[in-house]
Amino acid sequence: WETATASQALAWSREFGVPLHPRYNLFFHDFAVEDLQLLRERIGGEGRLTEGRLVVPADEEFREWFVRLGVLYAIRGSDLVVERHTDVLLATLGIAVDQSNLVLAPRPETTDPLAFATSLAGFLVKARGPTRIGARMARPEKAAPRKMQPAPHSLFPIGHEGGAQRLLLEAASKETIEVEVGLRICSACGKRWFLPKCSCGGHTTARNGPARQRVPIAEVLRTALERLGEPKPSEIKAVQGMISKNKTPEPIEKGVLRAKHEIYVFKDGTTRFDMTNLPLTHFTPREAGISVEEARCLGYARDMAGRPLEREDQVLELRPQDILVARSGGEYLVRVAAFIDDLLERLYGLGRFYYAKSPQDLLGHLVVTLAPHTSGGVLARIVGFTDAKAWFAHPYLIAARRRNCDGDEDSLILLLDCLINFSRSFLPDKRGGLMDAPLVLTTRIDPNEIDKEAHNLDLPAGYPLALFEAAERFAHPKEVEAQIDTVGKRIGSVLQYEGFAYTHETHGVAQGPLASAYGEGSMAEKIDKQLDLALRIRAVDPNDVVARIVVHHFLPDLIGNLKAFSSQSVRCTKCGAKYRRIPLRGRCLECSGNLTLTVHESSVKKYLEISKRISQQFEVSNYLRQRIDLIEEAITSLFTNDRTQDLKLDDFF
Repeated sequence: WETATASQALAWSREFGVPLHPRYNLFFHDFAVEDLQLLRERIGGEGRLTEGRLVVPADEEFREWFVRLGVLYAIRGSDLVVERHTDVLLATLGIAVDQSNLVLAPRPETTDPLAFATSLAGFLVKARGPTRIGARMARPEKAAPRKMQPAPHSLFPIGHEGGAQRLLLEAASKETIEVEVGLRICSACGKRWFLPKCSCGGHTTARNGPARQRVPIAEVLRTALERLGEPKPSEIKAVQGMISKNKTPEPIEKGVLRAKHEIYVFKDGTTRFDMTNLPLTHFTPREAGISVEEARCLGYARDMAGRPLEREDQVLELRPQDILVARSGGEYLVRVAAFIDDLLERLYGLGRFYYAKSPQDLLGHLVVTLAPHTSGGVLARIVGFTDAKAWFAHPYLIAARRRNCDGDEDSLILLLDCLINFSRSFLPDKRGGLMDAPLVLTTRIDPNEIDKEAHNLDLPAGYPLALFEAAERFAHPKEVEAQIDTVGKRIGSVLQYEGFAYTHETHGVAQGPLASAYGEGSMAEKIDKQLDLALRIRAVDPNDVVARIVVHHFLPDLIGNLKAFSSQSVRCTKCGAKYRRIPLRGRCLECSGNLTLTVHESSVKKYLEISKRISQQFEVSNYLRQRIDLIEEAITSLFTNDRTQDLKLDDFF
C-alpha cells in the first residue's frame, strides 16, 4: 500500500471498490461542478494523448485548473503536458481513451463535486484536504547565552565610576569608590566590611541593611588577582548597583574568572544558556552526535525493541530527564565548566570537577532546566548534541517546567554552577523578583504531578481505522479515546516512563533549515519575502496581510516611538546617568559629561517609508492610508522647522 503506483491504486479501486489512494487523489472539492464539467469538455475537445502523456494548450485557464486540482504539469513550448498519473486524472474526470480519441462519459446529475467525481470514476473519491490548517511565522529559534543589558561578568557594584560600559578596571584606577552595599561586621576583627568574607579571613555578619560606603576597589581587585594567580584581564564588566534587599555583592574573583572564560552572569549569580525547547521521545545515536559506545556508557544498552545496541541508526527511547543540547550551547557550557573548575581550585582550594575540553566531555553531566516564569528548576542529564538551534527534551520534562510543547524558550544551568553561585541575596527586592530563579529543584519527575496536558500524549505505533472514520465525521475525540493508548492511562503503572511508540519514521530530527529567515536581513527584506509568499499562496489574501502588518505592527511602533520621542529622557555619554529633564547647566550632574538623546529621529521614522510603500502597492482601506498620512504629518511637523532654512549667498540676489 505504501509503495503502490498510480496504476496499481487505480486498479485496486476499480476491483475492490475502495477509495482512491490519497497519494493520487486530487482537490475536486475545491471546484464547483460547473467548473469540473468545463474542464472535462476542454480536455475532451482540445486535449490529446501522446505516449501516455496528456497534452493541452498552455493557456492561463488550464494552468489555474491544474494548480487548483494539484495536477503536476510541465510547459513544453505552447503546450501544457501532464507527464505523471495521466490515467488517474482521466479516470476521475470520466474521460475514456478510444484509440487516439478522448471520450467523455455522460455528465452526472449532482451539484456535489465529490459525488460528481465518484460517479464518473466508478469508485469512491474522497476529499483530498477536508481540513485546512493555517500557519504563521512564530518566534525565531534561539540558542544563545542569557545576558543582562548590558551584560556583566560580575555582580559587583561600581556606581558610575566605570563609565557607560561599567568597566571594573576603570573604576579600580580610582583606588576607592563610594557605592551602596550591605553593611557587615567581621566576627574575628570587628572590621566593617561589605563582603561575606573579611580581608582578615574572618566571616562577616549583616547589620542594619545597606548603606553608602567607601570601598577600596583597587585593593580588593589586587588581592583577588593574587589569590587566583591570574594576570589582569583586558576587560571586566560589573554593575552600577545591586538591586537586592541587602545589596550583597559577590566575590570579585568570580568576575575575573568569568571575564577570562568569556561568559556572563545573570541577576541570580548563575550563568545560563537559553534555547528553544522541542519535544522528543525517541532518538538514534547518530542524531545525538554520539557513538554506540558513548550511548552504552550513558545506559542505553538496548534499542526500543529490546535488541542490543550495535549501530548508530538504532532507535532508542529517550529517558524522561535526558536532553539533547544545541551544539553551540555545549560549546558555551564547556567554557562555564572551565570557569567552575578554576573557581573550585583557585578560590575554594578544592579539586577540579569537569575537566571539559569539548562538548563530548559533558555527556552524562547534570544541568538545571528552568522556565523564565517559574521558580523551580528540574534536573536533567546531557546525553547528546544537535545542530538545531534548540534543545530536545521529553514531553514530561517540558511539562514539569509548566511549559507547552510549542517552541517556548527555556534555560540551562550547569548543576554545580547553580549550587555554588546562585544566591537569594542577589535577587531583586521587588514584586516578581523571585521569578526566573532556581529556588527549588525537582530531582525526579513524577508523571502524576506534571501538567495534565502531557497525559494526552498518545503512545501507539499506529492508529486504528476507527480514529480516521471518526475524524472524517468530525466526531468528538471522546468517541475514540478508549481505543487510543495515552499517558493518562498508564499513570501509576510501571509503563508510565517507558514503552512509548511513534507513528512516523524520520531520518534526522534536526533536518531542515537550521536558521529561520525571519532572523536574517532587514525588515524591508522580510516584508517583501512575506508578501511574495502571500501573492503565491491561494489561501492568503495579500491585501489583508498588508493591512494586518501595518495596523498591528508598524502603526503601533510609529505612534509609540513618536510619543517616546516627545517625552524622552536624556543620557550621559560618559557615565550613563539618565535625567527626565535636561539639567539647567546642560551637562551631567554626576560627571559633567555630555548629554545625548535616548530616542532618535531614525527610530521614530524607521517604519514610515515601508508603510507608505506597501499601502500604495496593495489595496488597503482609505481609512488606513489616511492614518499613515496623519502620522507622517505629525513626524514632519516634529522634525522639520518651517521657520528656518539653510540659505546660500546667491539666495539674496
